[in-house]
Amino acid sequence: MSPGSNVHLLKDAVQHFEYVAKNIASHANVLDEKLYPQPSTYLTTHFVCMRVAGFDHVDFDTLTAVSGASALFGYEPGEFLPKYAHLNIGISKRIEQATGFGWERFQPRTPEECYQFIRDGVDANRPVTSTFYEDVLFSGYQEDNGRPKLHVMTDGADYFIRWFGWNAFKRWFKEWGNSGLGRHTERKDPLPEREVAIRVITDLVEWSTDPPDNVLREYPRATFGLAGIEKYADDCGNVSKFPDWRACHDINPQWIVRNSTAIYLASTAKSGLFDREVNEILRRSSASYKNAYNHWREFYRLLGHVAPKDNGRKKEIRARGADAVRKALDAEKEALKELSAVIEKINPTGANS
Repeated sequence: MSPGSNVHLLKDAVQHFEYVAKNIASHANVLDEKLYPQPSTYLTTHFVCMRVAGFDHVDFDTLTAVSGASALFGYEPGEFLPKYAHLNIGISKRIEQATGFGWERFQPRTPEECYQFIRDGVDANRPVTSTFYEDVLFSGYQEDNGRPKLHVMTDGADYFIRWFGWNAFKRWFKEWGNSGLGRHTERKDPLPEREVAIRVITDLVEWSTDPPDNVLREYPRATFGLAGIEKYADDCGNVSKFPDWRACHDINPQWIVRNSTAIYLASTAKSGLFDREVNEILRRSSASYKNAYNHWREFYRLLGHVAPKDNGRKKEIRARGADAVRKALDAEKEALKELSAVIEKINPTGANS
């Protein structure tokens, strides 16, 4: 489309989106040392909105850790949604509290209301997020003889940057409009960094055995935390019960974000928020999370998108995959042991004990 005077496009949003999808986090079927293959695009679209708003001091790993997403693992064989459990913990509010990135939600009743919210957002240099299989980013509009077009970007499950005509937009709204819209509001005062770090650490420990009540209510048959990882390993190795296996869709774990936990903890150890002894424990925990992530990457290499399609039906490959998951579980347990020691040594009210 050739831009004209009636085209309103947030070019910086497009540039940030392309950079994030190609260099940081992607849904693409690749296994690249530089890329995180995401279990949900919520974090990537939110990250793009933060970059457009000038929140350059918050990197993707920090965003992932403070959102709570890196603390959850949900598994239920044959079900698609437990991999999105982090969307049930008030993720945008957590990000707002940790970073000061204000956020609002809006539930439109008609395509026209939806369009007006997006239009107002674009005019205020605020791209708008919503759902299209996973998350979608509206970053522009064009008005041509009363027939608006919307600029749309997504990386889940397909990647595209394109314009929706009005009829396509109405079809999208009919199917996905009830998911609501979101956009940045204003800069707010974040919580103290120490308080945020303590919450991240506490959630990692507590949710390993006892995830939030609303998550359990939403997914009553799913298995979470360490027990979920153990069950995942057992089922991966059980060829007679599950003749095929692939790290995708209903059996897609939320392991991808664990490397972000490692990076966040290492950064926290350097921040001066805690004393030397606590910082050393944080560094050890970070190393354990990194170890867990590396084992998960090996599992993904064997049974993920990039693996040969028949790998999931090979008993020896399945056994190797299950072994990689169990090694990741052992590393996770070691990381949590260290973080439990941190909790014992710090006082959440502000002083080291």
